[in-house]
Amino acid sequence: MGLAEQIVWTCELFLVLVLTLKLASTGLRRVYFWFFIMLCFQALQSVGTMPLYSRTDLYAWAYFLTQPLLWVLYVLAVLELYSLALRNHPGLASLSRWFVLGALLLSVAVSALTLSADLSGPAGKFPILVYFSVFERGVTFSLVLLLLAITGFLLWSPISIPRNIVVHASLYSAYFLASSALHFLRNIQGDWLVDKVSVALLSANAVCLLLWILLLNKRGEETKVVVRSRWQPEDEIRLARQMDAVNSFLLKPSNK
Repeated sequence: MGLAEQIVWTCELFLVLVLTLKLASTGLRRVYFWFFIMLCFQALQSVGTMPLYSRTDLYAWAYFLTQPLLWVLYVLAVLELYSLALRNHPGLASLSRWFVLGALLLSVAVSALTLSADLSGPAGKFPILVYFSVFERGVTFSLVLLLLAITGFLLWSPISIPRNIVVHASLYSAYFLASSALHFLRNIQGDWLVDKVSVALLSANAVCLLLWILLLNKRGEETKVVVRSRWQPEDEIRLARQMDAVNSFLLKPSNK
């Protein structure tokens, strides 16, 4: 690990710990449960694998075994955003699960169709690393598409949601987009970009972590915003009433 990578890694780990402590101390860990678990796992992964870095084989096995678990936590944290955005509309949430499932499957399919471009680059010394990086790019790009679908729904609807969710979704989208782009660049260019991409990924994560630390707070849970701001007031009221009516109708069977 080069000096620049080690410095950025240390800063990233410090920011992960600070954000984890902030979520715990403010009670937001109960709201953003899977996000909190993901941060804890990320910290444990970094601390646990770092002593193995000089022992290449052990580090590789530890990374290959733990990174897929982190991907699963990424997905759970993104789906958590959807449930939080609709927590005051449980009827709509139950109906929208089909939309989210369809969006997730479509995102995976579209992402899979783009992976052939990644495999067009040089294989490098360790082809397994290339395939692993290609798969990770597919995961992160799928999450970008899923976040765009969820954001599109929020842009269409006049549902008011906490400011924290808007911040959270925006930062997640930025991080996954940067991660997907950097992995794609590394895959098509080959091994010579590995160190540079690693530094860039750590830096992107560190910036997002810093913004999460600065912008996520208890007041953000109380401050409500409507993502779609171009509705005429009368249209917004009418659609909100219609959505509340649909929400109430969908809840009727469960109340019997």
